[in-house]
Amino acid sequence: MIDLDLFKEVNDSYGHISGDMVLKQTAEIFMDCIRNNDFAVRLGGEEFLLVLRNFDSSYLSEKAEKIREKIENHHFEIGNGRPPIGRTCSIGCTIFPSSETSSDEIDFMTSIALADEALYYAKWQGRNRAVTVEFSPEVLNDKKGIEKIFESFEWGIEQNKVRLLNATEMKSRDTG
Repeated sequence: MIDLDLFKEVNDSYGHISGDMVLKQTAEIFMDCIRNNDFAVRLGGEEFLLVLRNFDSSYLSEKAEKIREKIENHHFEIGNGRPPIGRTCSIGCTIFPSSETSSDEIDFMTSIALADEALYYAKWQGRNRAVTVEFSPEVLNDKKGIEKIFESFEWGIEQNKVRLLNATEMKSRDTG
């Protein structure tokens, strides 16, 4: 899950046409970063879902950081002769578990919701971050464990039910 940080400011300051230009350039960055068998979907507003297939957790962490850096370093054209603007994004990642690591308690939509929790954790930590998480098998095999994670992501981290694989530090350019 990827969310452009403080995107409402773009629409409010420059207008919706400029905001649309930023979203299109963001999609182009995603397409440059993913493989042919992966896909990117806009979920609404400035939130996106990227589905990357057949990889390990280190690949996911590296890819998330690469995307975060490309967004942070991109100069977004906003039209009407205005100078380009900068943006950052927050990313929450998780691996959809295989049938060997979890029961039927977790499905694709639950996995997306867990990635969304990681995204909110990235925002809570200060934005402009990529957070990749892995969930313990005991949580993934227990519906109540999954529900507890949704109630308190921090509890999951404290109890070693959620393991942070990466959580990038904020860079010098802070957009809020």
